[in-house]
Amino acid sequence: MARTETAPFIRRHRPSDRADVADIRVRTAHEGGDSSGLCPGPELMPSLFAHPHVELEPDFAFVLDDGTGRAVGHVLRAPDTAVRAFYGRLGCERWTFRTPVPSGTPAARRAARRTGTRRP
Repeated sequence: MARTETAPFIRRHRPSDRADVADIRVRTAHEGGDSSGLCPGPELMPSLFAHPHVELEPDFAFVLDDGTGRAVGHVLRAPDTAVRAFYGRLGCERWTFRTPVPSGTPAARRAARRTGTRRP
C-alpha cells in the first residue's frame, strides 16, 4: 500500500518515531544547531533530553509529521512543571545513558555517598 502525502501536521509521538526524534535532538541540541561533533556519541542528547520525556510522559510527546509519516520536529513536555519531580522519576524509573564519573572528583564523591559505594 503506497503512502499518500499530505500537508505537515502535529500528531502524537509513536514508538516508530524514536530514530527521527533522536536525530532531531542531535541536530538541534547545540544552541539550536547540530551537536553531533560535540558529543561523545549520538545517543547522548536523545538519552538526556528526548527519550525520557517520550518514555515517562508519552501523553505529552508530539511530533511534526512531514505529511509522509516522518517526524521532522517535536514537542516533548512533562505535565509536572517541577523539574526536580520529573527528573527524580527519571533517576528512579529509567536512565539509559550513564557516563563513568572520574574517581576523586566531587561528582564521584557525591555519587559514592548516594549509593554507598566507593570507587578506587
